[in-house]
Amino acid sequence: MSTLTPLTIALHFLMIHEGLRLNEYLDSTGYRTIGYGWNIDAHKLPAEIGKVVNGKVQIERHEADYLLKFALNKHQSDLTIALPWVAFLAPARQAVLLDMSYNMGVPALLAFKNTLSLIRSGDYEGASRLMLKSKWSKQVGNRAKVLSEAMRKGSISDDVVKSYGMRSAWEHY
Repeated sequence: MSTLTPLTIALHFLMIHEGLRLNEYLDSTGYRTIGYGWNIDAHKLPAEIGKVVNGKVQIERHEADYLLKFALNKHQSDLTIALPWVAFLAPARQAVLLDMSYNMGVPALLAFKNTLSLIRSGDYEGASRLMLKSKWSKQVGNRAKVLSEAMRKGSISDDVVKSYGMRSAWEHY
């Protein structure tokens, strides 16, 4: 039986939460974005990725997958440096923090001081409640509900597992 790592869980989360767009678009904050939420304005694309058509960047699916994995590995590294104790959380809880850091950046995640303090102390119920009361929750909607539930339980509900395509490797969680 295969096991899901925090990175694998976070990849499933992010593919759903961010969605895939192969053509450049403006995100809700006005930044040029492509793929699974890659902010072109903040992070220049590698030279070998994408092409410009009619003044807009286009990429292929494999390029979007590469960017997602590259960015997620960077976020995991940054998160581990900033909060070393995260490595000792259940994989689903680590994936929640990876998803949040991908969405808003590690510095913004670190501003969730009370939530992170509750997570570190093992009060996942309290952390889940604070996640749902945050401005971030109002901005991301259902994403916050899914992530706060995963934080509370340390696992992911069967409905979410099925809809996120995790069934084959998830049975033991």
